[in-house]
This record gives sequence, structure tokens and C-alpha cells, in this order.
Amino acid sequence: MSNGLTSPMPVDVIISAVLGGHLTCTFLAGEWKPFVVSGRLRLLATFNEKRLKEYPDVPTLVDLGYNIVGLNLWCVVGPRASQR
Repeated sequence: MSNGLTSPMPVDVIISAVLGGHLTCTFLAGEWKPFVVSGRLRLLATFNEKRLKEYPDVPTLVDLGYNIVGLNLWCVVGPRASQR
């Protein structure tokens, strides 16, 4: 199993790899939301400066000690059973 994916691939391929257990997590822009809402993926962290109002229990990367802030809805997602 790979811990990350660095080559550019279509979003559906990346999400299928995470759902299939071939990747432990990935980061995506807004493509993650339908999968999180449906319960297929778990939102692990956001790139935002502040926590998202819709997901107040999901930490930002800054909350986790990483000095990384993004301007879009970039988030780290993993399989539903992922541990934080």
C-alpha cells in the first residue's frame, strides 16, 4: 500500500484508490465533499486558516502543527474507518 500519490491522475482514480485501500489518504479540492457527506470518505484535516463551519471537529493543518494554509477547499481525506 502506498502512503501518498504524487503523479497527476484523474480525481475518480485517486478516490477509487483511497476507497479500495490502495492509498491511506489523499488531498483534494472540492471533489471530496460528496464522498464525505455520503460517509464513504472521512475528512481528516483542512488546508484552511480556520476550521470549516460545517465541520468544526475537523482540524486544520495548522491545528495539527503544520504551517500550511490554502485558500480553497483543499482537504485531506481518507477511508471512513481512518483514525485521526
